[in-house]
Amino acid sequence: MKITVENHQLKVKEILEAANIIPVVAIKEAGDATDIAKSFLSCGVKNIEVLMRNDQAIEAIKNIADNVNDIHVGAGTVLSADQVEQVKKAGGQYVISPGFDIELHEACLKHDIPYIPGAVTASEIQNCYKLGYRYLKFFPAEAMGGVATIKAIGSVFKDIKFCATGGIKAHNVKEYLELNRIIAVGTSSMITDDIQTSKSWDAIERLSFV
Repeated sequence: MKITVENHQLKVKEILEAANIIPVVAIKEAGDATDIAKSFLSCGVKNIEVLMRNDQAIEAIKNIADNVNDIHVGAGTVLSADQVEQVKKAGGQYVISPGFDIELHEACLKHDIPYIPGAVTASEIQNCYKLGYRYLKFFPAEAMGGVATIKAIGSVFKDIKFCATGGIKAHNVKEYLELNRIIAVGTSSMITDDIQTSKSWDAIERLSFV
């Protein structure tokens, strides 16, 4: 099968529809990644976005991909084509970036890994739309106007759906998921730095709102 944005978007749709609440995690120690993913899975979480914000990220993705078969694992805050290749080799299932980058677009096609670019303005969304993207990251959601902005944008781009991330927590997740323009939300509030430091993985269940 020819590798196309359209085919990748079908995979993105499948992943996000199956798991519409996504923990967004900067994993401090790659050796903890399997336990973290299993703890999320026990709470009903079936997707995890590992942030590429430290040198543990690639190994963390690999550990999850190798050891937790029932959870989707992707890479967030991807900023370079080299990272795309690393994520693919580690077993990551998708790539997310804060904004749109033509080099990431081309690298994801080259390495056959679905790409979810960030877009929050009409111009950004329209540029992504022309390339075949229908599922986009909306970040930072709350800072960019949240639900009100997504409603306004959604009235124009009727076949675009967003994975909204940024400021989404237990108190406002429902209002996002009720929007027909939202396919999923990402949140960093289901695991804290203290949980990672103390390795108190059972605390993840208490913070989960899946």
